[in-house]
Amino acid sequence: MNTMISVGDLLLVVLGLLGVGLAIYLIITLINVNKTVKKVNVILDKNTQNINATLNLLPKVTKDISELTTTLPVVAENVNDIVVDVKAGVHAVSSTVNTVGTSITDTVESVSETTEYALEYIRIISEVIKEVKKLFK
Repeated sequence: MNTMISVGDLLLVVLGLLGVGLAIYLIITLINVNKTVKKVNVILDKNTQNINATLNLLPKVTKDISELTTTLPVVAENVNDIVVDVKAGVHAVSSTVNTVGTSITDTVESVSETTEYALEYIRIISEVIKEVKKLFK
């Protein structure tokens, strides 16, 4: 018994097998999706209170972030002003330290010169006294 199979019939059989394979793949995929959805439902059931608490806090958090974004430039400007003031203060302190250092140096030099002059006067007076002693001896 020889039967002829036409190309159309062969094509229908191949398409049928592909359809069955696709149907099996879809069934397996739907089973996996169903398992995943069940797991998600379990997680949601366990965390319902936490999710509700988070959702209730969301408007406050949004408001706080909005206020923060409006006040942040002001804070940054204040910090910048403080830095400028501190720089000015450091400059003033540096200038004062330089002035005090110069004054102390000048004072030390003056005292040193005065001491030298005083020692010179003492030597001169000592010489004069020695000469006066020699005259009376």
